[in-house]
Amino acid sequence: MPQDRRRLDPASGRHRALHGWRLWCLRTVTALASVGVFLFLLEGGLRLLGIGYPTRFFVESEQKGMLTTNLYFGWHYQQETLTTTQPCLFPVAKQPDVIRIIVLGE
Repeated sequence: MPQDRRRLDPASGRHRALHGWRLWCLRTVTALASVGVFLFLLEGGLRLLGIGYPTRFFVESEQKGMLTTNLYFGWHYQQETLTTTQPCLFPVAKQPDVIRIIVLGE
């Protein structure tokens, strides 16, 4: 048996090979962890490079201190040509005596 698939048996002090369901559990966990790490690194790399578009409904406007609707928000739900949002513009900082009510839909 290869050394990397053996482990020490505490009772006898000898190495014991992984086999059966334990070996398959180790393989499954390794495969899933590898895919998870790959996707995590891919997502981080794409974010660092600035690839993609924002997914929030409200995004920062070109005017400093203002928010507007995200033109790309509907792309998650329909084709690019079928989705449009009604533009609105409001300040990021809300005054203390103001209540914001936002109704989405038609």
